[in-house]
Amino acid sequence: MCQLTAPFWESRILQAKLSKFDADYLAFVPDGGEDRAVVVGFSNGGVDYIRLPESYADVAVDGPIEIPMSRAEPNRARFYQHPGELVVSLSYADGQLVSFTSTGTVAFFDLSTWSSPETTSLNVARGWNALLSPYDNFAAFGTASLTPLVVHALTPTGISESPISVPFSLARDDFMPSRTAVYGLAAAPPDAPWGSPESTLLSGWYDGFVHVHDLREPSPRPALSFCDPWQFEPVYSVAGAGTHIAAGAARHSVVALWDARSPRSPGFSVHAPGNDPSPVYSLVLEDGRLFGATQGRVFALDFGPGVNKGTYPPFQLPAGKKKSGRVGYPVTIYGHEKGLK
Repeated sequence: MCQLTAPFWESRILQAKLSKFDADYLAFVPDGGEDRAVVVGFSNGGVDYIRLPESYADVAVDGPIEIPMSRAEPNRARFYQHPGELVVSLSYADGQLVSFTSTGTVAFFDLSTWSSPETTSLNVARGWNALLSPYDNFAAFGTASLTPLVVHALTPTGISESPISVPFSLARDDFMPSRTAVYGLAAAPPDAPWGSPESTLLSGWYDGFVHVHDLREPSPRPALSFCDPWQFEPVYSVAGAGTHIAAGAARHSVVALWDARSPRSPGFSVHAPGNDPSPVYSLVLEDGRLFGATQGRVFALDFGPGVNKGTYPPFQLPAGKKKSGRVGYPVTIYGHEKGLK
């Protein structure tokens, strides 16, 4: 077994009692640099704007901090209600917000005016994810359908009536298309050698592949594809930064990583700390660090220099783990060319 030491901590959870309905998705929006404004999508279709309380970082706390936030709370406001639909995704970019529901309803908001949104419905079996391009030129939607990845151009008032080119499908010319799903969406890494990040999109699929799509091409086929050959689970989340791509598996908290500069070279995978059986629900990749969330914890993998015990907050090891005296603790890593070591 090969081991990779990476800092990890169980975060001090800011647990707000918002509703009897599950909070299914969060999107932070600008608030003048205070970093306290968040939009929350709920399982009953509600979309709320919430101002989080002041930081509790300097307060000694053992366990979650519970902050009651009733509907009458002045720092909370419901600004939209999808009628009886589960909000599965929220995405923000440059003053615009899109919400996406399990039934395929899209609501497009201009947060500079907070006016009523433009809404449309996609003809899909199930909606999973949405992404507003950080370059303000397209909106992508991951669904379960015959064409599970749908991309629309952005207009001044919302999204285009028709998708860009042909909706993306993995059906071969000699086979009838079959229903599949796209769970993860992310902007392409900006420093990847193929260039034009504003026209490139990452998607994570039910079959375990991560695909790179060039939106300038008329073909519905992906330009590049990556996979962990030893992992047979769907890709639940994806992220891109610098020249690297990361993908979170739907089970066993496995994260796969590849270098976009060498698309034919094998990548490697890491079991996130704790080996939770759940999906890696969310990933953020930046500056040599990867942040992720499973059902049981949040974690960080740091590959940069200069990491010491003061880099991250103190953390508590999961049950059965022993302190090693090093920063973080060992986790399992394997290369895609040879499998588990």
